[in-house]
Amino acid sequence: MSSVASTSLFTRFLNSPAGPKTIHFWAPTFKWGIVIAGLSDLQKPADQLSLSQNICTLTVSKALGVSGLIWTRYGFVITPVNRLVSAVNFSVFLIGTTQVMRILNHRQTIKAPDTILPQKANMSTGIARSRLMEERKQWRKDHPHGFWARPGRNPDSSLDLMNWTCGIPGKDDTPWEKATYKLVMIFPEDYPSKPPKCKFTPPLFHPNVYPSGTVCLSILNEDEGWKPAITVKQILLGVQDLLNDPNPESPAQQDAYMLFRKDKKEYERRVREQAAVNRT
Repeated sequence: MSSVASTSLFTRFLNSPAGPKTIHFWAPTFKWGIVIAGLSDLQKPADQLSLSQNICTLTVSKALGVSGLIWTRYGFVITPVNRLVSAVNFSVFLIGTTQVMRILNHRQTIKAPDTILPQKANMSTGIARSRLMEERKQWRKDHPHGFWARPGRNPDSSLDLMNWTCGIPGKDDTPWEKATYKLVMIFPEDYPSKPPKCKFTPPLFHPNVYPSGTVCLSILNEDEGWKPAITVKQILLGVQDLLNDPNPESPAQQDAYMLFRKDKKEYERRVREQAAVNRT
């Protein structure tokens, strides 16, 4: 009985107005090839897709199925009812639309850094200035004797918090004593995530000071000892310690380094000469 029923259903399907004996069956069946091809394209990265091709696919989908939506409806109201036509055209429309959206989204992502990065830069700059304003406030309340540090001025006379001028006194009972050494601190926009650049002006004769005047110190190196919690006060105290206690493992100035290693007395004489020039 079940076998007879199955045969009857198959016969009805075979001989139906939209069955395999008619174009109404084979036209949408072959169109499923477009759907399969479209599905394979969904596996491709968005940057490898062609916008013009996908717009064309979407246009063809519209032309074949009037955006798929009208054909979906039409497939149910025509005689004979052709669900296969509705399904395949709607699938083509969905795939084409999906691809176009992927491409447009990818292009928007590429353009996004142009608009997002300035926002991030502004945010970083705001954080840096807020931190430096607090640093200035704390410095004015409490700073080591003999030191001075102050932000520069912009052309409009407002504070330039990203550029400070500082004075570091030499320690007593050292060749650096009785002198104050001028240092500029240049803060990056992403401070305190990154350390400031510290530079003696004029450059000092010292093993850990580059000929340009830039200080070579571990706490000023983001790959070594720098931590965002380090303050302006700690930096200046660290540089003061470095003056009379050079690090021979990190030379930055050849002449000063060689003299420090080979002739301490001559090195100290040169330092005293330098101190005399920097006395106020």
